[in-house]
Amino acid sequence: MAHIADQDKILEFIKNEIINKKRDLAKKYKEIKKNNLDNEIRDDYALYFNNEINNKKEQIDKLRLLTEMNDNLYLDINNDYLKNELIHDQRDLMNEIEKINKELKKME
Repeated sequence: MAHIADQDKILEFIKNEIINKKRDLAKKYKEIKKNNLDNEIRDDYALYFNNEINNKKEQIDKLRLLTEMNDNLYLDINNDYLKNELIHDQRDLMNEIEKINKELKKME
């Protein structure tokens, strides 16, 4: 069991490192844009961030689609337990959409 906990700790560390690296890249990109430095480097950063922005927008679109499907299921189900689960899932989906929107605003 300890092995699984160790793996979870490692994965959490890696996840945090990725977040930190993306934050550092965003800072460098803003600095390069602000100071109008080397066009080639700026273009590389722009390409990277445009891809990131497009990926996040695609994630939001897919989460919204799941939200719509969830709404339709809710209307078709007569089981209270399942309806409560759908409500819980709906909150999770909306929270994830909000989180991604915040990330997008930081990037733009």
